[in-house]
Amino acid sequence: MAQPILNVVFDGVSDVVDYQMKALLPPTPDGTKRYYRFQAKLDKGSEDLDNASTSNIRVLKLLAEDLIRDNNDTLTLLCEQLVK
Repeated sequence: MAQPILNVVFDGVSDVVDYQMKALLPPTPDGTKRYYRFQAKLDKGSEDLDNASTSNIRVLKLLAEDLIRDNNDTLTLLCEQLVK
């Protein structure tokens, strides 16, 4: 029963900012995205900000590599927009 409440407490600010950014930066009339969000699910390793152990850093790097691989096309599009 407490899990949904914990999700609101922990993720609430992030979710609100995501909502606000989508409202402030909607796609252009031609459909070009202006807001991108990339967020890995931290279900492996430790999300503790002070855990700089070698094993945790390795796990977090692997999660980042997965995020980049899974979003390669979107990241390429974003990079192209930034270069313009």
